[in-house]
This record gives sequence, C-alpha cells and structure tokens, in this order.
Amino acid sequence: MSEVLDFFQKCPNKGYPLHRELAGIPDLKKRLRAVRQEMIVDFCRPVRAKGGGVALEIEDVAGYDALEREELGILDHLARIDQVVAALDALFAKAEAEGLRVPLKIPGGFQAAETQWRKTHMPKRFVPTSDTLTGRFEELQANSQKPKAPIIRNEVLLAYAAEAAKIWKASGLDGQ
Repeated sequence: MSEVLDFFQKCPNKGYPLHRELAGIPDLKKRLRAVRQEMIVDFCRPVRAKGGGVALEIEDVAGYDALEREELGILDHLARIDQVVAALDALFAKAEAEGLRVPLKIPGGFQAAETQWRKTHMPKRFVPTSDTLTGRFEELQANSQKPKAPIIRNEVLLAYAAEAAKIWKASGLDGQ
C-alpha cells in the first residue's frame, strides 16, 4: 500500500487538504454509483437488439448527457487524487532512499521536516564578534540591534518541498 494512504489511515486529519480529499473518496464513489444507476434507470429503456438480445436505448438525451458530464467529473476527480498519491509516494520513496526522514506524508511534510531540521541544526546561541555588513560590532551594540544568527537551511528538503508543492498545485485539488 502507499505511504500516503497508510499515513492517512493512521493519522487522519481534516486540517490537511490532501486528507480532506482522501476522506471524500467514499462519498465520491457513492455518488458515482448513484449517477450510473440514475443514467440507466431514469434515462434508458430496454429494446430488442438484433440477434434476439436486449439493448438499452437512451430516451432523454439531454438528461443523460448531464449525468454523463457529472460522471466524468467524478471520475476525473478520483483520477487526480490517485495521481497525487502516486506522485507523492514516489517523492517520499526517493527522499527515503536518500536517507531523509519525513514523518508527515502530506505535500507540506517536506517543509515541516526542513523546519524541524533547522531547529536541530541551528546554533543554540549565536554571539558574533562583528556586524556582518559593516564589520563593526560596537556600532551594532550602540544601535541596540541584536545580531541575527545566519539561517542554515537544508536545500535538499527545500527542493523536495518545492516539488511536492508543485505536484499539489498541478493536481488542481483544493481540499474543500
């Protein structure tokens, strides 16, 4: 099974847009069955086919076409969810192969992992001996500005975060 779906089953959280989409799959499948049933029952009638068989003939073409468009919309939505899950699974597998630990299996999981990485890799206390712009520490103290620690970033995790965000945006899913 996929890592994304496993994480969703273990820790469902409707705060994550991907999890809202995954939680909506059963409702989409129910609606799909209802639409297909309605297409057959309400808009088709049985007729004799050549060779003695039975075929369905569409009685109300406009109504049938409206339901067919709805059916295609539902199928497209389900396909986009599947594509996102497959693409994210591939991305998480690639990151894991590189030795990166990403506990949240959602598009924002890489960003969260990078933030956690920074918390553990940033110096605890940064005391500069000089201002990096002017080279004068005294002027920095006179202006009562606190020196800032250089921000250390994990470029690999940030690249994965950008890729995951690109996958999510390209899917057109909004999590509503």
